Amino acid sequence: MTEYVTGQNYGWNGGECPVHPDTKVKIWTRAVLVCSGVDTDAGLCAWEHKQDGMDIVCFQVITAYAEPKTIWVNEDESGEGTAYTSEKEAKLGKHTFHKRVAVKYVEVKE
Repeated sequence: MTEYVTGQNYGWNGGECPVHPDTKVKIWTRAVLVCSGVDTDAGLCAWEHKQDGMDIVCFQVITAYAEPKTIWVNEDESGEGTAYTSEKEAKLGKHTFHKRVAVKYVEVKE
């Protein structure tokens, strides 16, 4: 997926949604500004062109969506552990001293 600079306007010729559906956007259509403000998710806008006044012709990223970070941990009895980037890696790194294997931790957004 292409990286779009926050606050910069981009022309749009139709097609699939160019950003993550949870990205906040402002859009302009042939007729009028329709979806705007920080509460508008890109996934709620109609990105495909139908050759009418509602076709999106320009958009701006207000807040880009960032996937939360996920780690997988093999924990020993003391609660200490070894972190991995995937469940598969954690399971491959399992040792007999691990009490819990492939525990998923996901970053919490504030």
